[in-house]
Amino acid sequence: MKVILLKDVAGTGVKGEVKNVSDGYANNFLLPRKLATLATEKSVKNLESEKIKSEEENKIQRELLEKNIQDLATKKITIKAKANESGHLFAGLHKKDILKAIESETKIKIPEDVLKFEGLIKEIGEHKFGLVFGNKDVELEVLVERS
Repeated sequence: MKVILLKDVAGTGVKGEVKNVSDGYANNFLLPRKLATLATEKSVKNLESEKIKSEEENKIQRELLEKNIQDLATKKITIKAKANESGHLFAGLHKKDILKAIESETKIKIPEDVLKFEGLIKEIGEHKFGLVFGNKDVELEVLVERS
């Protein structure tokens, strides 16, 4: 029986695949648990059109993200954090803190894997990080100030 997988199924396939499985497996496991639906001619055509539409949307989003990353190269992000008199932060800043600051200042949401930064920021001052996405590789300046 041909089915279209609605979710990833271990040992069978991934979401969106058209698979030929045994009737018993489809009727007793996949269909009742809504892991798959019957692969009719109409549903297969709909799946193909959805894949094309999804690929186009992903392409547009990737292009927009590349443009936004390029725009970030000209900006300096400022983060205020509590620090002692010698400039040492009471709590180190993580990657998520930097991403949150970028989003709050520029309204640009950057995926976590794009920011190339490991460890913590532990001192006030200027810090530089790389943003890598596709063929775009830019440097981001982050200024940590005492609050």
